[in-house]
Amino acid sequence: MTQISFKFDPKAKLVRKGLENLRLKVPQIARSRIFDSLKRVVAVMQRYPPPRPMQRYKRTFKLKRGWRILRKGPTGYTILNRASYRGRAYPKYVVGDAKGGTQAWMHVGRWRLLRWEMEAEFEKQPKAIANNIHFFARRNGFRAGGG
Repeated sequence: MTQISFKFDPKAKLVRKGLENLRLKVPQIARSRIFDSLKRVVAVMQRYPPPRPMQRYKRTFKLKRGWRILRKGPTGYTILNRASYRGRAYPKYVVGDAKGGTQAWMHVGRWRLLRWEMEAEFEKQPKAIANNIHFFARRNGFRAGGG
């Protein structure tokens, strides 16, 4: 469980202002952490496995260049890859779809599944966000405790 404790001083107006600043900062902290996590996921997904034995095709690195993080509304993001060959989108066959499926047999075990990388990265988020909130609270004069 994550918690934040505050010790108030008699200067109530200052305390209210500090709490208001903290309330406004929490969504920014969360959004920033999410974006940083998506950048780490993209960096992992851009890594190519070694060529297969007797591989005949030349790599184009379109998949590597195709990763994008798009802002969706005030609090959300979308991660996508629109790489295509001859008009046909192929990332779902290389790195899978949102459900972790559709990866082609020749890529299984060689290419990371996007779904797994996202889940692994976002398991770290609650603790990281709580740490950022604690840091902001301490920096702004609150005595923060947690557990």
